[in-house]
Amino acid sequence: MDPRRGTTIRLLDSFLRASLGGGSNDYYGTFPADKIPQHLLRVERFQIVINTSSTRDPPGSGGHFITVEATRKHIVYLDPLGAPCSQPDIANFIRDCQRSHSYFNDPPIPHKSSVFCSLFCALFVLYHHLKPNWRLEFSPSPDLKSNDQKCITYINRLLGDPRLTPRLTRF
Repeated sequence: MDPRRGTTIRLLDSFLRASLGGGSNDYYGTFPADKIPQHLLRVERFQIVINTSSTRDPPGSGGHFITVEATRKHIVYLDPLGAPCSQPDIANFIRDCQRSHSYFNDPPIPHKSSVFCSLFCALFVLYHHLKPNWRLEFSPSPDLKSNDQKCITYINRLLGDPRLTPRLTRF
């Protein structure tokens, strides 16, 4: 699926909105990097998922999903791969939010070959809003490949039915 055309973006956004049941005032949506709503610069608390691709990118260029959370005093950039923010549209948005503190996660959570970045972002959003009484715990490097299965397990646990947890398959 081509994130630039919005298929993956729409699917992720629909999944999150359905999972949150409309009960979230902080989640504002999932967007391509160049379509982040500028009115969020004036919103005190928000959470969004952003695909690093933009509508200016060539078709098929794909993208990577990250989560941005903000409160009145801080903004957090959560990249599942632990990479710094290098996409200009996202970096400018974070700067323009003018929060007193900016935080960026450092260690990667999934392995660099993982294709689960959108699911990790969904997990971050769900965990933030559902506020379970348990912590997310992932395997440290070098055993990052097991974290994809943990992500699926955590999402299913948050959604209430651990029996639905699918098994990862190898190709």
